[in-house]
Amino acid sequence: MFIEQNFSKEKRGWLEVVCGSMFSGKTEELIRRLKRAQIANLKVAIYKPATDTRFDKEKVVSHDANSIPSIPIENVNDILSLATNADVVGIDEAQFFEPEIIAICEALVMQGKRVIVAGLDMDYLGKPFGPMPQLLAIGDFITKLHAICVQCGHLANVSYRTSAEEGTVVLGEKNNYEPRCRICAAK
Repeated sequence: MFIEQNFSKEKRGWLEVVCGSMFSGKTEELIRRLKRAQIANLKVAIYKPATDTRFDKEKVVSHDANSIPSIPIENVNDILSLATNADVVGIDEAQFFEPEIIAICEALVMQGKRVIVAGLDMDYLGKPFGPMPQLLAIGDFITKLHAICVQCGHLANVSYRTSAEEGTVVLGEKNNYEPRCRICAAK
């Protein structure tokens, strides 16, 4: 006997989190996923913190110079109103956003959107960074990427700060950071 089941045809969203140290390819992976969604004719919206102007004020740019247009965000709550028509929402440098980014990602997922977040999972001291631990906890799919330690050649998971600045947030590149493994970072 056939039992009729009423399966909903509603869109279901999910949260993908791409994390790792600096120079591990997080932004490159975010751009790759977003461009694939665009090829599939999905509506894609991309956001980054307005404070991140290292490569470009408006584009998300990887260390390999791949880029994708984005909207710089001053107030994280603006993402909800800006992403209303998007099928896929990309968020780069999530560690720099306020803790409200967690609830915003959850709200977007509940609206049936695919949300892809990229960010540093640890700060330069090897401590969990900003809202990333909570995003990792609620993420449906997690990708942890590693760089290569510049000291020994092993897998690197630490964004070792080479400059003397002391704040948790110091925007920089190879002039301020290098990827290191735990052992070489402790030396």
